[in-house]
Amino acid sequence: MRKAGMAGLGVLAVALLGGVAIWSQMPHELPAADKVDLGGAEVRLPLQLFGQRPLVEVKINGRGPYLFILDSAAMGTVIDERLASELGLQTAGRASATSPGGAKVTARMVRVDEMAMGTAVISGATLVAVDLSLMGKDGPRGAIGFSLIPHTVITVDYQKSEIVIRSGELPAADGKSILQYGFTEGLPTVTLDVAGTAVRAHLDSGSGGTFLLPAEFASRLPLDAAPVEAKSVHRVGKNIQVTTARLRGALRLGQYSFADPQLNFGQSLPIGNIGSEFLRQFVVSYDRSSRRVRLVRTPLSSSGP
Repeated sequence: MRKAGMAGLGVLAVALLGGVAIWSQMPHELPAADKVDLGGAEVRLPLQLFGQRPLVEVKINGRGPYLFILDSAAMGTVIDERLASELGLQTAGRASATSPGGAKVTARMVRVDEMAMGTAVISGATLVAVDLSLMGKDGPRGAIGFSLIPHTVITVDYQKSEIVIRSGELPAADGKSILQYGFTEGLPTVTLDVAGTAVRAHLDSGSGGTFLLPAEFASRLPLDAAPVEAKSVHRVGKNIQVTTARLRGALRLGQYSFADPQLNFGQSLPIGNIGSEFLRQFVVSYDRSSRRVRLVRTPLSSSGP
């Protein structure tokens, strides 16, 4: 396994979109942890929410627990700089933090001897320490990237308020409920069919929204009315203006179709975003190693996002 302590690993991007998402814009992800032990075939954890974002309790070097967002978009794991300092975590390298449409800020990589989530123990992990003060005084203290726990299937069941991490992989993609995803702008992305227009968007449990698309699509899609100004969102070092309008037509993801959904459009965004307010309608299983995601609509879900 590669160790931390290597400066210049590349550019690490951090998006604060009402939540946290981090990913790598470098050829490789952060160095893998030295060891991952689930303590059995699977571990079950209570699901808590910050807005619509799934949270998990994490102990770090025996201290805590601290609440971290479980972030499907991340290719690394983030810790609040204040908590990293409080825990005395030593710098193991430097990186630039940025996001599509955002500005660059300086971040540092830190080494953690042990992280625990229930019976799961991750030894020798490299995290990225950034300022997460915008999450609020009582907000989450970081974001867990799924690459931290490779060769597992991570299931988020919003209805049962449960997170399950088990060894193994998802079945082969069928284009219906199990989708194969690729990477765009360093992010895991799937293709949305938006009234006949293909839009690449990343599945982002760390974001609290539904559908956020690049602003260019506002003039290309059939909308009920001209988009109106909505609340801006914060990306690293920058606020991004958002407009909103209702689609006149269907949005499709795999076998699932949604009639006339409300869409948001963000300036300077190269790809779209699918947030937890949409994902909570499903039992969502993520297989990071095989790059697959399974979406199973829950019986109590409403008819649309």
